[in-house]
Amino acid sequence: MRTYVSTLNVNDVAVSSFKNIQDSSYTMVFINQSGTQKMVDVDLKNTEFEVPIFDKYTSSENNYWQKSQTENLNNKLNLVIPAFGVSTITGKGVKTTSTFSNSLSKSYLVCHPNPAFNQTNITYFLNKDQKITILVQDINGKTFRILDVNSYLGENSVMLDINDLQEGIYSVVLKTEDDLLIKKLVINK
Repeated sequence: MRTYVSTLNVNDVAVSSFKNIQDSSYTMVFINQSGTQKMVDVDLKNTEFEVPIFDKYTSSENNYWQKSQTENLNNKLNLVIPAFGVSTITGKGVKTTSTFSNSLSKSYLVCHPNPAFNQTNITYFLNKDQKITILVQDINGKTFRILDVNSYLGENSVMLDINDLQEGIYSVVLKTEDDLLIKKLVINK
């Protein structure tokens, strides 16, 4: 079951989270999209966590997955995500009687691969179920693609065929009911 968590006042860090109802385990994945290390604080006080210690797996540009542990101190997790790194936090002991809710919220938009050749995957996080519009525009604002997509709370993904677009710099624009997110997309041929 997808659950809702995000980072607060931390740019360039995307997060997704999942709860396994069968074994009461919980997983959070944090992706640092910047070239600098990021400090991330996760507030757990209004959640259903009963996990004192989480397993942490971290990978970065220069190393493979390294295992460590992070402690739930006063219902907070303090994480360091390396530059261009990924951290996965897992733990068991989540209550299964209610839906996870967290006061943290942040939308994000990622294009991968970027630079792209024939296609790119557009991944985005939403705070609620909604219909969104994705536009692909050149640097002059000319629109080359318009996609209307029914999307859901949490992380969503759309594969975008760009085979017929010329080499250059484009903007991927994500319009939601509450937000406008823009990401640069470089197309190489």
